[in-house]
Amino acid sequence: MSAISANNPDSDSDSGDDALLEMLGLPTLSLSTEIDISAPSHSETSCVISPSLDPSSLLLEYESKGIIKLPLHVPRKLLNAATLQTTFSAHPLKTYETINSQKHLTRCEKFVDLKSSSDDTVPWSSIISSLEEISSAVLKKPQHIFKEKLNYKPPKGKGFAPHLDGPSLAITGQGEEGSFATIMLSIDPMNIANGCLEVSRGNWNSSNKISTVQVDENGNPDREGRPGEIHSEVAEGLEWEYLECEAGEAYMFSSLLPHKSGTNKSQFQRRAIFITLSDEDGREEYYRKMEEKRRVFKPNLEEEWLKSVPK
Repeated sequence: MSAISANNPDSDSDSGDDALLEMLGLPTLSLSTEIDISAPSHSETSCVISPSLDPSSLLLEYESKGIIKLPLHVPRKLLNAATLQTTFSAHPLKTYETINSQKHLTRCEKFVDLKSSSDDTVPWSSIISSLEEISSAVLKKPQHIFKEKLNYKPPKGKGFAPHLDGPSLAITGQGEEGSFATIMLSIDPMNIANGCLEVSRGNWNSSNKISTVQVDENGNPDREGRPGEIHSEVAEGLEWEYLECEAGEAYMFSSLLPHKSGTNKSQFQRRAIFITLSDEDGREEYYRKMEEKRRVFKPNLEEEWLKSVPK
């Protein structure tokens, strides 16, 4: 097995590779767990839905609490293959954060259409089909991928203020605020130290939802023009709990679930995949409209940063 490990003292190439990746603004290989870079075998490219799946019970819990843990096994090797494919591709929408005067990759979006460089199984196809299958079973209506993002939270990487996803997802008119569900797949263990998700469980719905800050409809959709932020005084009155989980676990939460996350205070990056689903097949239209909105402010975040790098 060919692998890269940050904990291997006999590896002479790690430091050089890390320096190169850090210079490029990509996640370094200093991970808390070993990354296997060999191609996944057929048995390692299949997600497995537990035979004990009880859709009716999960739906009741989802409606009453806004979030559930899914009985789904996603092979760690499959997650790593999909993550590496996305990280080193030039095609996804990429966002960076400056930490200690250095650029770090913090997010990739719109990547499930990436093709493999060979005829091997494209990692995302297996993952997405399984997420659509299990969410459709629980929600009792067909679900389609609407949006995807891969979050990397490097050491000292910022968290997110309390917010709802619904308002920003519905901004393009492709569904109501409460009609979306998001499945989070943890690539690395998520805990308090590395800024895991924090949620406020509840029976959140269209008639019982948290009020959010009114935004400038013509503002930057990734900043002041992004709807969904919860008023600070409202957030302080909510009961929050840390969603700590192991690598490979899957949680599905409502687009009206209040959630937030803190700064990564650990020494390692914390990666997680967020796949948003909808009963409408509106992914292409969503990204088309978001591209139009973002073009006014930042035509291409990656190209803009690359132009600033000294030649």
